[in-house]
Amino acid sequence: DAQEHVEGTVDIPRSGGSAQRLVRRATERDGVVEVILARGFAEREALGSTALGKGLAVPHCKVPGLSRAYVAVGVSPQGVDFGATDGELVRVFFAVISPAEAPAAHLRLLAAISRWARIPGRLDRLSAAATTEDRLAALEVEEG
Repeated sequence: DAQEHVEGTVDIPRSGGSAQRLVRRATERDGVVEVILARGFAEREALGSTALGKGLAVPHCKVPGLSRAYVAVGVSPQGVDFGATDGELVRVFFAVISPAEAPAAHLRLLAAISRWARIPGRLDRLSAAATTEDRLAALEVEEG
């Protein structure tokens, strides 16, 4: 069930700051200092953009001492320039933070997001969803 694993859905303004805004709940729950998240995301982006193309970005980082992984979903209907190689503006963000002590779990989360996003129409449905309830429904994966 997507609701168990997705921390929240938020609207992303064109001005940016998307990854930090998405995982703000983690900073409250696990006591992670926001500057640590900002640094973690910036260091990862310095290696190369986490914009995967087709309007999707998956900013991610690992943080020591987290109690669990967090995935937050953000939608920017107008799009944000996130340096995608295909030149498209990013409309859907999956921000992932994971315990630094669990790198395999971090990679599994990234792979699961990538597999989900490859199914035609999913990103469009998610970016068109107007409410959190509609976004969670767009995230549901059909069993089978």
